[in-house]
Amino acid sequence: MKFDTSCVEFAVTLQVSINNETLDTPQGLSLFECGERLGVHIPTSCHKNGKCRECLVEVAEGMEHLTSRSPEEAHLSDPFRLSCRARLVSDSGMVRCHTMRRGELRIEEASVGLPEGLDVIDAAVTRRGNTVLIDGEPIAEADGPLHGLAVDLGTT
Repeated sequence: MKFDTSCVEFAVTLQVSINNETLDTPQGLSLFECGERLGVHIPTSCHKNGKCRECLVEVAEGMEHLTSRSPEEAHLSDPFRLSCRARLVSDSGMVRCHTMRRGELRIEEASVGLPEGLDVIDAAVTRRGNTVLIDGEPIAEADGPLHGLAVDLGTT
């Protein structure tokens, strides 16, 4: 038995997945706006104007469902986009991406495979027992863990 499907409407959806959170959405929204609807934090300091470049996402699937690159994205190559500039242009399909997260800070104290002279990593802050040293000079006594802070005041 055959069914006549000429008058049947099929529901077609556009889905966006950011950091494994998925949303059915209409076209027109930016990936940043989709992230907001999903409750996914995407960093920004320019309030979605494409200037700070902090809202970078890596698109794993569905680049064809997004607008072409804006001038603010000219410096990027695939698969990266600014979530505030990349808008959905398809009625159906799947866009899967994730925010760019910085990994945990690690201080490396050894290396493998570097030329002699470059094979020793000289950390500025070290410890000898309970004595904390900066460039080999004692600055404090501490028996607990050491914590450090690095600050980059630039915007680029």
